[in-house]
Amino acid sequence: NSYVYEANEANNEFKRPIVVTTTQVISSPWRTLGSSQFGSLNGLDFAPDGIRLAAAGGNTAFLWDAQSGDLRGRFTGHTGSIDTVDFSPLGDQLLTGARDGTSRLWDAATRQQARSFAATPGQPNPAVLSADGTRVFAGSGLNLPRLWDALTGVELRTFSGHTSAVYAVALSSDGVTGLTGSDDNTAI
Repeated sequence: NSYVYEANEANNEFKRPIVVTTTQVISSPWRTLGSSQFGSLNGLDFAPDGIRLAAAGGNTAFLWDAQSGDLRGRFTGHTGSIDTVDFSPLGDQLLTGARDGTSRLWDAATRQQARSFAATPGQPNPAVLSADGTRVFAGSGLNLPRLWDALTGVELRTFSGHTSAVYAVALSSDGVTGLTGSDDNTAI
């Protein structure tokens, strides 16, 4: 299970936990988003508005209204399990990274794919958007993380240094520095 808590701004305490789970048996005040039909939920991300929540389950990403718990839509097209979801800074796009070797950028409103970025099929493909939404940084099963221009889909750079699959990626808030974590027990 994954737990999401609503923060009480007055005293910085957490309240009203929302549970994102693969079962539907949770008692109040918990709110359940999802059911066993969605499979295992891997990646989670709130949109900047704090209302929409994306979750990756199997080959599909799901969009929920975190306040009502209503499922608002699905992002379909991946042929491998989705590992990560990441909203753009404006919340108008959603990035998914999947084991089919692609990261995909979607229109969050229409749930239509805008762009695809190829990596390594069959391996975890963690992916993040830069804080300004202009770059996609993704890991790779072949130990070669890549950076793409999110607007054009052009690959800007392939990075080396790891000796095994890259399972985690992060970008600094200014988009200048990338960090990767690998199965080779290193972070670069």
